[in-house]
Amino acid sequence: RGSGNLAPTEAPTVDEALELTLGAAKARLLQALDAPASTGELADRLFVTPSSISQQVGRLTQAGLITSDRTGSRVYHRRTPRGDDLLRVFHTVG
Repeated sequence: RGSGNLAPTEAPTVDEALELTLGAAKARLLQALDAPASTGELADRLFVTPSSISQQVGRLTQAGLITSDRTGSRVYHRRTPRGDDLLRVFHTVG
């Protein structure tokens, strides 16, 4: 095949790289969990609907990146050690 020069590109920022890997919604949610937060709190913080948070929580839970616990009528989400490790990798490499 032909050979061509690829223009050098600037490396993505840490946030951009995480979004490229997980998708924007899941990346923002994972990063927002510095401390446990309820579905409603996350929805308010990220300017999305609670149902959107619930959908992303399901995927991140399947990947072992977050866990959820019910306290009364609220469900609180937190990053798992795996989720913390993933963010640490991106921040170390970035």
